[in-house]
Amino acid sequence: MHTIISDSSELMLAVGTIVLAVATILLARHTKTLSRLTSRLVSIEEDRDKRDEKLKRRGDLTAALNTIEELRNHHPSQFIAKMSRPKAIPEPENTLLRKLHNYMKYIKDPICRQYIDHLIQVLDDVQLGSSIGGNGPELENELAEIQKRMGWSITEWRNEIAN
Repeated sequence: MHTIISDSSELMLAVGTIVLAVATILLARHTKTLSRLTSRLVSIEEDRDKRDEKLKRRGDLTAALNTIEELRNHHPSQFIAKMSRPKAIPEPENTLLRKLHNYMKYIKDPICRQYIDHLIQVLDDVQLGSSIGGNGPELENELAEIQKRMGWSITEWRNEIAN
């Protein structure tokens, strides 16, 4: 009787081992499939993020392009004439320069970046009651240079938006 129980136990142990081995093999296959699917999902998410980033950049460039095109329609001397009165904020130039400042990361020309920063600082000071003093010609020149030099960005941005 002991031999029958021993043989039966060994048979059960062998069957259990086989079932466990088969289950382990199936689990390994499913794990491998899950790993491939996870990698694919990561790839899809990365592609989506790149597409979203490209769409945001295109939207930003379109807004920046519209802003600089509108700013180019205003004469620098009129900007200075408006700003020469204390606490007189020249509109729409003030708003346009501040909008353009929001897109500084897309402006590659360091001179434009410097002039935009400087004009905004001056606008902030004028808003608080400061005078531009004798700096009118310098400020007029800075706005004129921004308008001229941003032409390079306009061409580049139009090409990028078109593609």
